[in-house]
Amino acid sequence: MKPSRIGLITVAFCAVAAFGAAQNADPNSAGPTKNDFRLRVLDPTEGGTVTGSTVRVVVNTAVLASLNDARKNTDTMPRPTIEVFLDNESKGTLQDATNVLTIDSVTPGKHMVAALAKNRSGEIIDRKEVHFNVVEATASTATSSSST
Repeated sequence: MKPSRIGLITVAFCAVAAFGAAQNADPNSAGPTKNDFRLRVLDPTEGGTVTGSTVRVVVNTAVLASLNDARKNTDTMPRPTIEVFLDNESKGTLQDATNVLTIDSVTPGKHMVAALAKNRSGEIIDRKEVHFNVVEATASTATSSSST
């Protein structure tokens, strides 16, 4: 091969390599990321007691403003999707501004709620577990709550 041909092939190879390196091939680049969001389960509380067979799961779905990057506008970021599990069984999904899920027919005893936050790319960005106890509603509790 002639030296000019080797030089031309080298230049072409470098150009293709530079173009490939400039591409964003990360499938988990959608916001929010682990740095923009912290999942908080507001209800039930850790170690708390729920009276009755209905459990309300309340989570905070707001995206945090980054303290390190004031240029980032988190107001336009989509809220994560939250998957809710009761004792490792899927009970529903919270999307957009919806932050409350009601679970009916929960048996008395110790339980665990797990909440899993995912961004639009499906990347898990946070996970929280809350352990709580469910007790049966007594007749006096039902009577006093219905009379008020």
